[in-house]
Amino acid sequence: MFENLCLARAQVNAKCSVKNEQGIFKIRLNEIIFIESKKKNTIIHTQHEQITSYKTMKEYEDRLREYRFYRCHISFIVNTDYVVNIQENELRMNNRKIIPISRYRRKELVQIIYNTRII
Repeated sequence: MFENLCLARAQVNAKCSVKNEQGIFKIRLNEIIFIESKKKNTIIHTQHEQITSYKTMKEYEDRLREYRFYRCHISFIVNTDYVVNIQENELRMNNRKIIPISRYRRKELVQIIYNTRII
């Protein structure tokens, strides 16, 4: 139980740095709702702003996997804590954004969300 509490605290305090033409941003991971790929950039959608990044989706996918993020589509990585509803081929985030789900990734996503919910 103590290990789970320490892990939860570490996840709440975890941050990532993003550098772009406006400067360097430190973002708390628990504030990221989802990450979207557009053209050659990625856009990090937080509770308060959108930040453009030059890192690839693969880089974010690898770095954020252990923090309850999941790549549900080639163009989207979601923070599973912000998923409100899963339907056939899309999910709704708490900011009302509808995000597509790859049919090949849906089953695993449902399993991850179902197993991380606290009742």
